[in-house]
Amino acid sequence: NCPKKKPVLKTCLCISMRKVTKMFNNIYARYIAERKLSTVLTSVGLFLLSIMYSGIYETMKGTISDFAKNAPNGIEAIIGNLSAAASPNGWLNVELFSLFVPIVFASIGIMFGSGAIGKEEESGTLELLLASPISRRRIILEKAFGFSIQTAIISVATWLGVATGSIIFTFSVNLSNVFLAISSGWLVSLVFGYFTLAVQNISKKRLVGM
Repeated sequence: NCPKKKPVLKTCLCISMRKVTKMFNNIYARYIAERKLSTVLTSVGLFLLSIMYSGIYETMKGTISDFAKNAPNGIEAIIGNLSAAASPNGWLNVELFSLFVPIVFASIGIMFGSGAIGKEEESGTLELLLASPISRRRIILEKAFGFSIQTAIISVATWLGVATGSIIFTFSVNLSNVFLAISSGWLVSLVFGYFTLAVQNISKKRLVGM
């Protein structure tokens, strides 16, 4: 605690340290707050994209069937069974969940892992963070928890986009399977994020983690 009588400079320093300590005491909330704009933009983007894919299915269904008959065998090895894409579940699997969603979630994970500590170091707040009465283990765990919440929000927004599309358009899809597919993308994001975080902390270089 700060003494009651002290110079103005010491008073200001004492108040500043209190604010810093309070700010760092809830690291995961701070992590989410700092990334709220990117989280909202990514969530809205995937929400709208999911609705779009649901909406264009009926238009593309006939084209997919024709393309599946004439496509080389090697194409199916890359993007999956094209004939199955003529169904709503198969359409989402080929167009959304086979490549796009895993790439987006893996990218989010890599950005988290490389920036969780690296960004603090670059901005000069790492020293303040380590000087606060918080263990390094708690710092990592709370940042990881904040990242898990961030990606969970994005995952829910993606599922809601598909669910909304199935209501608006003629798009009968199994939402339970969609939930499992999106959950897999969420797990992919966590794996990439935690692995990149480990590499970045071991190497002490942000670019190596990326």
